[in-house]
Amino acid sequence: MQIAILLYPGVTALDAIGPYEVLRFIPGSELRFISREPGPIVTDSGVLVLGATHSYDETPAPDIILVPGSEANTTTAMADGDLLRWLNRAHQTSRLTLSVCSGALILAAAGILKGRPATTHWIAQSALPSFGAEPQREKRIVKSDKIITAAGVSAGSTSRCTSLRKSAGVSGQRSSS
Repeated sequence: MQIAILLYPGVTALDAIGPYEVLRFIPGSELRFISREPGPIVTDSGVLVLGATHSYDETPAPDIILVPGSEANTTTAMADGDLLRWLNRAHQTSRLTLSVCSGALILAAAGILKGRPATTHWIAQSALPSFGAEPQREKRIVKSDKIITAAGVSAGSTSRCTSLRKSAGVSGQRSSS
């Protein structure tokens, strides 16, 4: 099972790394940190750097897509045509498409949330309707078919990861290394 975690300049590291720490225990999973091209991606702190292991072209059809949010750079990602085109194409064949925090706005900008219920960080909820999404302000996690949106970092951790593991068909204890 190929899992693609989207990285872009200014991404919030915890939104990507928190779910990664659970998803990496799914048996048979191949995790990829993806971006326009492999290489270093500076996170929103301006200090921490994450590494993109694969490009969009190298990851055309992942089984699971995770779109993390950003404090200040979500709008830049929302305007990145290459990112949005990849996301839209990859979503067509994914088993699950997930977002953490303001990553939902990136899904919305790609047209993936049109006509669907979704949640995001409280400060960004008012932007969802402008993309045709139906904001669910009181919910931390919203599932609509194969799309799962989480309101924030804490929603993207324990309770959300349990849901992701179940959705991916994984049960039982995680293995130790």
